[in-house]
Amino acid sequence: MAWNEKQLQWSPSAATIQTDTESVLTQINAQSQQGLNQLSAITINTDYQRNALSAKAEGILSLRQKLDALLESGQVLTVTPYQYGVGLVESNGHFLSASNAINTLSIKLKDKADDNRPLTPQYALMVLITAETLADYHAKIVAFSKVLPLPDVLALQRRLAAELTIKQERMLTPAVDAVPRFKPISALNNSTLRQVLQWQGAQIAQLESLAADRETPITKLKQLAAKRQKVLQQLTDDINHLKKNAAKTWVFATQGSVETIAAELEAQTVPNTTDKFSVAVMFLAPTKMDFLREILHV
Repeated sequence: MAWNEKQLQWSPSAATIQTDTESVLTQINAQSQQGLNQLSAITINTDYQRNALSAKAEGILSLRQKLDALLESGQVLTVTPYQYGVGLVESNGHFLSASNAINTLSIKLKDKADDNRPLTPQYALMVLITAETLADYHAKIVAFSKVLPLPDVLALQRRLAAELTIKQERMLTPAVDAVPRFKPISALNNSTLRQVLQWQGAQIAQLESLAADRETPITKLKQLAAKRQKVLQQLTDDINHLKKNAAKTWVFATQGSVETIAAELEAQTVPNTTDKFSVAVMFLAPTKMDFLREILHV
């Protein structure tokens, strides 16, 4: 078949879908207004009572402010074996002792060339995790990240997982595929078509909503109550799951200027200095960081 130049046109199939959906959707406004008029007519004969728990819920709405207050602003410094110029790089991996990790933090606190270095007094919380083996190191990082999923620590976790996989599997040289390469299966539509299909999909969603009237309002309310109960139970389960953690870390807390914090770090005896692997995290903030203090038992 020869090449032919064609004028692009809108899909007749999509146009048919639009026509069919709008044949029903254009009648919604009139039907809705009719229903509102009927409701208005019976409002004077209806006594809507407030939920018995509404007043209790209103009385503790200040919990939102207390929850928001736990989110404090500050800075996080993370020292890992894979950072340039920090860890010890050998043929069999990357290593970082606890002493070097803490010393790196101390040096950074005195780095006046960093424009983001805090100049006002700060509260400081420091976490230190050490391990003798790579597998134990990875396990401790995983346990810690379940409680405090810090971006740099999560990146370290992925790097360790990859390194463990490489050590456990034999390295093979795969065959090189020719170009151009097949990409994973995805939608063939370009951006414009996807947008229009999204809009038409929204129209069809309205039809699906109208068709849902086959269920009575009582049935829908029962389903809604069951769904809410399931959501509430899932929220409780998720929160309780966070409480059950086995992560253990070394923790140190202090406050003052960054120079004072650095001096205190240098004066402390660093634990587990013989371990080959470590990661050190420092939280700095002008406030006490109550939420982190409670998590770290400081």
